[in-house]
Amino acid sequence: MTESPIPEAVVPRSLVVVPCSVLTRGALPAMVAAALAASAGCDGAGTLVGETPQGAPVASSNSSYSQSTPATRNANPGVGFSSNPTRVRDDAPRSASSYAKEIENGRRAFENSLDANEKRLAATVIVTDIGYAEGEPAFLYEQLRKAASQFYSEQTSGSRAATEANRKRAEQEAVKGSAGFGPVWYNYEIVEAEIGRSRVVAGPTGDKERVYYLFPVSDLGRVEAAAHGVEQVSVDSSSRSVTLRSVLPGVLPDGEPDKLADLYPPEKQVRVVVKYDTSFGSDSDRQAWIKKEAGAPDMSPEGDRLLSVAKHRWLSTSDQITLSVAPVEDVEAYKERIEFGDVTDFDANARVIQVVAKIPADVKELARGGSGMRSSSGVASDREPAPGEAETIWAARVLRNSDDYWARKEAIKHLARTLPEEATEQERAVVGEALLFSMRAPERMERDDLSSLLITWRPDGYADMIRKQIEGSDLWHNDKEKLLRKLADVDDPAAKKAAAEAAVAVADERWMGEAAVDVLRDLGAAAEDAVIDRLTDPDPKVRADVATLLGEIGTEKSADRLLAQSKLETDRALAKHMRTARGNVNRRLMAGSAAGDDR
Repeated sequence: MTESPIPEAVVPRSLVVVPCSVLTRGALPAMVAAALAASAGCDGAGTLVGETPQGAPVASSNSSYSQSTPATRNANPGVGFSSNPTRVRDDAPRSASSYAKEIENGRRAFENSLDANEKRLAATVIVTDIGYAEGEPAFLYEQLRKAASQFYSEQTSGSRAATEANRKRAEQEAVKGSAGFGPVWYNYEIVEAEIGRSRVVAGPTGDKERVYYLFPVSDLGRVEAAAHGVEQVSVDSSSRSVTLRSVLPGVLPDGEPDKLADLYPPEKQVRVVVKYDTSFGSDSDRQAWIKKEAGAPDMSPEGDRLLSVAKHRWLSTSDQITLSVAPVEDVEAYKERIEFGDVTDFDANARVIQVVAKIPADVKELARGGSGMRSSSGVASDREPAPGEAETIWAARVLRNSDDYWARKEAIKHLARTLPEEATEQERAVVGEALLFSMRAPERMERDDLSSLLITWRPDGYADMIRKQIEGSDLWHNDKEKLLRKLADVDDPAAKKAAAEAAVAVADERWMGEAAVDVLRDLGAAAEDAVIDRLTDPDPKVRADVATLLGEIGTEKSADRLLAQSKLETDRALAKHMRTARGNVNRRLMAGSAAGDDR
């Protein structure tokens, strides 16, 4: 066996010469061995790159893997994004049992890098049907990294909440002990998470297959939902493994338009600006059909599978959509293959084609058939009511059970244009239950639509459900404010009460204080019960602000409580402020009574 020197910058001088067989046959930990083997020029068979293993057949020049050269075939395409990631494969013959052993060894090495408490959250993910597009393994790696990060965020939410509680407590104590002016400094304890940071390690590569090791994964069945570009094939809870199928190239979700740049450089992309009439089908059906036609397999002059991505959704209008399609080497040849419309302008240098689409009358059926446009569950009927199924029942079923983007979008549109009084009692009950269920953990893009539907349909508990969304910690402050004002504007005592409680709950949050007080002031007497209990808050500044607000919105109930609290208040200045607020309540009530007498 030929030996290869390892660069001195990589290892200590005592390991200057190491046989390739030592690096590739389990003598070292898997991740260390892989890095050293790549540096030494060894391949997965224990030989030098470019050397044919003894007894192994020589790959023919017309092999589908002939694009991999000896210099690059042992690169690691799964880790990170590089400027020119390369799809690789070990051409040495390998039995199924040997490959399975490699996966198992990799899994053990990965788990050994975790603490005992963390091993239960480790998972092996096998992605099959990987194509030959440049950067596809790197794209899939990035999607799995995002999935692991999402699981990590869920697992550590408790420690973040505990840290925030410690910060608020320390801030209140510091304010209480301050002189009432100047900056206030304080320290607080950061509650560390019980698990380490998320991580993804690329494992062995098989025939059109790649293995990844993920941490943490709290729910094996949700890996597919957390990553784009894959479909779930199977889940094995006993071995904590998930098998996914790559559906790239295909139609990427519109939420990931810029990922095309990670897969293909600009010189391999073509921009297609498509105008279309609106005579047939819904807007989503028309755009889905255009994306499908622009990325159809027979559109590729090179015979590659194509990606067709809506570029910048906000540029799409009711009669135009801008697509990016790749990989396209010969843009003129691609233009000549366009049959879904008439080409009106073409700029070869800018790689831009303008088309007026010919929308067929059966666009709805054409858009919803074929690969890339089905729901992850594979249920085609999610896109339309089943025979004999009422549209309102169908819409509720989709919101309750489906994760198909287009189906959910159409369901929300249908419910938005349907008046509750036009529905039967059963339909109202089913829709209400579906909306409440969907609102428990809504997608951010759907939250605004779902909250509007809840307010329109008003199932029992709708106001409390929206209140919980406002009080939740996963919303940006501007989203909280928008949802809070929407709830406060509903002409329903239950909604007013819930809005007041939500406003009081978020008033202490950074960036929300002013908006919350404005909402409480607008609610007026309807917010009194929610505000009045804060008169006994441990923070004197809060007690002062509450007294001021009650002076503006309170009734006789507030006047009595302000007087009683002023007698218990130990801060003389604050006690005087409460009595002043009580006087404001009485003057406002007297003025209102006098105005009523005048009428």
